[in-house]
This record gives sequence, C-alpha cells and structure tokens, in this order.
Amino acid sequence: MTFSEQHEIISFLRLTTEEWSKKLLSNIRLSCDFSYEIIGFDSKNAEQIRRFYTYIYININGRTKLSKSSIFPYLLQLEEIQKYVEHILLNIDLNVEKHMIEPGFFDIVFEAGWPGLIFHEACGHCLESDNIVRGTSIFGKKDLGRKVSIPELTLVDDPTKRYGGYLDIDDEGNKSMPIELIKNGYLASFITDEKGANTLSTENNGHGRKEKYSSKTLPRMTNTFIFPNGICTREDIISNIDNGIYVKNLGGGSVNISTGEFCFYVTEAEKIEGGKVIHHLNDLMVIDNSLHFLENIFSIANNLVIESGFCKKEGQCVPVGCGQPTIAVHNVYIR
Repeated sequence: MTFSEQHEIISFLRLTTEEWSKKLLSNIRLSCDFSYEIIGFDSKNAEQIRRFYTYIYININGRTKLSKSSIFPYLLQLEEIQKYVEHILLNIDLNVEKHMIEPGFFDIVFEAGWPGLIFHEACGHCLESDNIVRGTSIFGKKDLGRKVSIPELTLVDDPTKRYGGYLDIDDEGNKSMPIELIKNGYLASFITDEKGANTLSTENNGHGRKEKYSSKTLPRMTNTFIFPNGICTREDIISNIDNGIYVKNLGGGSVNISTGEFCFYVTEAEKIEGGKVIHHLNDLMVIDNSLHFLENIFSIANNLVIESGFCKKEGQCVPVGCGQPTIAVHNVYIR
C-alpha cells in the first residue's frame, strides 16, 4: 500500500468521525484509525491479499474506550468504507438507558450482517465433512435432501466472495467452489476436503484449509451466508412483530454439534412491541436448538450484509466471512 493510499484512508476516517462528533453531546468525542497486514497472494488476480482493520474510539468525559474494530479483507472503495463506518457510528453504544426483560420465548428479528454468526456456528460446523464422518454432527449423509426450513432459506458457502474467507485454491491444491449447503429449505451439501469427500463418496468442493503450513488440513467454512431470497424489507419484518426482540449484534457463544443445542451472547438488542422498536435492552442470551431454529424461521428480507472475522477449530484460526439479510424466527428462548 502506498503512502498516498494510507493518507487518503486516514484523512477520510478522521473527517468522518469529526463530522459525527459535532452531532453528539459536548462531552463525547469520536476518533478513528486503521491498520493492515498482508496475509497472502491472489494468484488469479495477481495481487496481494490484504486484511484491513478499522478502530473507532469513544471519549466520554476524558475517558477513552475502543468501541468497534472491523475487518475488511480487501481494500474497498472509500464509498463502501464510509457506508460501513457510518453503520458502526449509528449503532454505537453511548451508555443509553437499557431495560431488563423477563426470560421467555419470543419472536426474534436478527439484524442483517454479523448475527449470521448463528448459522456459521450452529449449522455450518454441523455440515463439515469431518464431523459427518465421525458421526458427531446432528446431520448425517442420510439427511441429504431432508427438509429443514422454509423454501425461502438458502444457506451458501462461497469462497469466491471477497470477504475474510476468500479462496481461489484450497490448501490441498484443489479449486475452491461455491456450495449450497441448504437449498430452498432442503439440506443439499456438505463442506468437504479430500479425505471427507472420499469417505462420503461425494464431490470435493475445495474447502480443505489450515492455519499454517505445518497444520493439519481440515474441512472449513469460507464465506457462509443466507442468500437474500426474501422480497420484504427489514422494516416490513419488524412491523409484523407484535411482541418480540430485535437482535442487532452478537458476541461469543457455544454450540454442541452433536445435539444442536446452542447459546449466544447478545451485545445489542431492542424490544419490539406493536410492530415498533420501543427501547434498548440489557445484554441477553439466545438459547435454542439448530433444528428448531431452522424450522421456525418465518421471514427473510432482501438486505444481505456479509462481514469478516475469524473461526477457530481444533486450535487453528482462519479468516472467514459470515452474514445474512434480516431474518425473523418464532419461539426463541431469551434470558
């Protein structure tokens, strides 16, 4: 990256946060920075693969805290960076008043983007071929073709998308191919490396990955997301919820792939009543079962957002992308 490119990005980010600071209270100031690293080489396009990080800091009464750090796997256009940074700033937590909620079952609206982590963790890992071969997944080869969700749901893993999990050739030298894991509500495919494909007598879709040269190759996800098959908007979905919760962001979580049981920490949520968002909520936990969750999806919007992050499996950490449009799910337990 040239000095002029770095200077252009830094100047842009500083200008953006300065403009936002003017809209806030006098005791609140925002600042922004970025860094990058070279993580590989894209042989197809003959260019470096660079991962970019943006950092947004909030200073309240002289005390500074890191609010958001976001990952861009490639250098995007400034207009795209602006859109993403402003999305972060719009959703920044400035110690707004939050309300408690009694534990129970609710209709949940999951925001587009990072909440797609649930599909990565609770569905994607269950469809990796090593877990299928070992019999440790809730799914087996006999489940291919089984109806698991509504016709509008298609879960894709696509290494050709330029997000964290971008691959041209996998770590076993095979062409990495997009796959539909769930197609129109039916279980359609597994995530395979050479060993998994041979054992299951299925196609090798080039998802053998490892953290470094000396690591063991494992079947891994790349960019996993829900295809935006819906025709409604985020606002349409919320307006049809009488008593529910709007989940805007997720933290960590845990999944038992043998039973499908999962729980995720919700870091940003709001209460929905009568089709309107009424107030912010304290941090929550989402608790459900993968199969129950898939069966109870009832609405998918058309606003796909994919974000980049990291996935750790058997001690190996690799970059991935995950995302979704806004979706709504019946009868999810919240506490």
